[in-house]
Amino acid sequence: VRVFFEFEDSPSSPPVLRIYSDDDGTVVSSKKKNNNNNNMLKLPDLIVNETQNVRVSLLGSATTPTTTLRATVQYIDTNNCIVKKTRNISVSFSDALSAMFQFQSVRPHTGDDDSFASNVPLLMNMMISANNHRHKIVLLDTSISVPHDNLVSIRSLSSLHKNGVQLDPRDQYSFGYQVLPKRAVQDMSWGQVSVKWKLRDTPFETDATVTSFSLPNVNVSPEPFRVDLKSPTRGSVGVPFTFDMKISNQSEFSESFSISIDVDSEESSFCVAGDTNCAMSLNAGDTKSHRIVLVPLVVGLLALPNLIVFTENSKKNILSDADRRKIFVIQ
Repeated sequence: VRVFFEFEDSPSSPPVLRIYSDDDGTVVSSKKKNNNNNNMLKLPDLIVNETQNVRVSLLGSATTPTTTLRATVQYIDTNNCIVKKTRNISVSFSDALSAMFQFQSVRPHTGDDDSFASNVPLLMNMMISANNHRHKIVLLDTSISVPHDNLVSIRSLSSLHKNGVQLDPRDQYSFGYQVLPKRAVQDMSWGQVSVKWKLRDTPFETDATVTSFSLPNVNVSPEPFRVDLKSPTRGSVGVPFTFDMKISNQSEFSESFSISIDVDSEESSFCVAGDTNCAMSLNAGDTKSHRIVLVPLVVGLLALPNLIVFTENSKKNILSDADRRKIFVIQ
């Protein structure tokens, strides 16, 4: 007994066809349109009332047009004549996975709320959903590709178990990424995420599929205000060092800044010399500096006094806890 599988001609490329001989999940052959791979499955001799299971795996997507799969069974009857029987099956597809993206600023953004600022770190969350109603899916791996290295830096904060992560029908799984926009763009995607997956009831690497999702189009504007901090990473008790800050106004308008350095005299690990509360005004494109001197009083890994930089118009602190600097102090 031989079974032939083929696709009807279609103006669009049909999906991949994989043929299985039995329930052990072993792929016997596979075929794509205009590919010469064998698409015939030879079955063992069958006796009366015996059944042989044949399983066919089709791989398509929501963009794949409705496809007709033609199965032809060929056998020799009792009169030693070749008999062929054909059945056509119409198949339509939907995406097994879908993705949703969310962004969160690590540092308060003082510009247009509808866009991100260059050189301001973000957290990106990708939520993968299993859309298949009947089959369980195993996520095997993910990767990100960006069009240009100088456009954005994206680093994964999540890792998958070596055997993957199983998703039941309609389950979701979240991946976290650290994103740093490097330059301004308008209505542009940062690249795409590729997700490698398979159905749970297939062998581990057999039938692994890669589905790619484009990252959302974003607007990135030049960072309107920038604070650069400079201080040593190592020091000694009683030895003074400078804590420098440089504030830049990269917007198109003048802005006033209020600088406050939080020093609690009862619990401070430093003796502070310099103006800990001051204000400055910067025209568009201007840069100004401010300096204080710190003297460590104790040993250990110490966080420098908290620095708060407010803008008068937005009333937002430009810095966050992620910007706070530290110094390792020895005796």
